[in-house]
Amino acid sequence: MKQPTCQQASRGFTIIELMIVVTLTAVLLAIAVPNFRDAIKKNQVTSNANGLVAALQRARSEAITRREEITVCAGDTSVAAPACSGSDWHKGWLVRSEDEVLQIWPAPSENVTILAQSTEGDAIASVTYHSRGTASYNGDAANRDVMKFDLVRREHSGGECSPNNDKDNARRARVERTGQVSIQRLWCES
Repeated sequence: MKQPTCQQASRGFTIIELMIVVTLTAVLLAIAVPNFRDAIKKNQVTSNANGLVAALQRARSEAITRREEITVCAGDTSVAAPACSGSDWHKGWLVRSEDEVLQIWPAPSENVTILAQSTEGDAIASVTYHSRGTASYNGDAANRDVMKFDLVRREHSGGECSPNNDKDNARRARVERTGQVSIQRLWCES
């Protein structure tokens, strides 16, 4: 009878070794998956905020270039002919001149809520840029308060939000009277 050599005896893994690998993999996945989900949700907020800022910047640029009023407004962008309608930014937004739609942004992610209001608390349905780049809201050139668009993950939408650069779960797009747009990180309590 032939004796097994060391080389022949060590072919494969033992059940103990496989159980250790499976256990370590399960522990790593238990840690990684919730963090990955959180990163995806945070990225959705950031992506939608960047889309809104891009729309506002495009409108300002077009208003200055064309020397006419250009509007960013809330509207249902899922229909064939989107138009400005109400103050529900959850259905999307569009950039338009008086006689043409320049660009359409689809509805934000379902995990994101948008609260658009002036510093006075007025709901914002549209932002109009004038030929000098200044901004007003809701079609009234006298409405020149600072405008805030808070984009918040749905599970934090009822809480109080405040600026925070260390941890964040929301973004604020801010439109100054001069028309300049900035974006700020927020932390919203649930």
